[in-house]
Amino acid sequence: MNALARQELLSLLDGQQALEPGHEQQDLAQFAVELLAWTRRQDLASFKRASGSEELLHPLHVEDVGPAAYLVSDGFASKSQPHWHQTWAVIVGIEGKELNRIFTLASNGQLHVSGEVVVGPGDTLVLDSTSIHSTTVVGKEPSFHIHVYGKALHRLAPFSARTYVAGEV
Repeated sequence: MNALARQELLSLLDGQQALEPGHEQQDLAQFAVELLAWTRRQDLASFKRASGSEELLHPLHVEDVGPAAYLVSDGFASKSQPHWHQTWAVIVGIEGKELNRIFTLASNGQLHVSGEVVVGPGDTLVLDSTSIHSTTVVGKEPSFHIHVYGKALHRLAPFSARTYVAGEV
């Protein structure tokens, strides 16, 4: 990624440092539109695409404080169990398609599917800090998406501590 692209990305991320309380979804939806426009101006061909069940995470901007951006590619046989991020997330589709199942957590600890969203080229998905979702790459093409989180992944609890076992679904 060239210096101008990196500067544009940093400018977008800086705007997400202080989300308006009560307006998080609206602010993140606008950010998703701006991030989508940014991806359309970039040449991302040099980043490797995943194959099989491979999962690749290309850090674009990661610091200890503030939002972090990654280019994520999951192979055509890749899927994740239901999990939450402990922070907001914005996903922008560039190539491939990923089915996101959104869950609600019942008072008895059971998960229930409350919706499904396919994120493909030009699509966006906004998840708040309490959202629980699972992913499945659909089709024979790997996914290739930008993921921005409210904080860097290394600042979150381990993935296994943020997941739900399949029997809870």
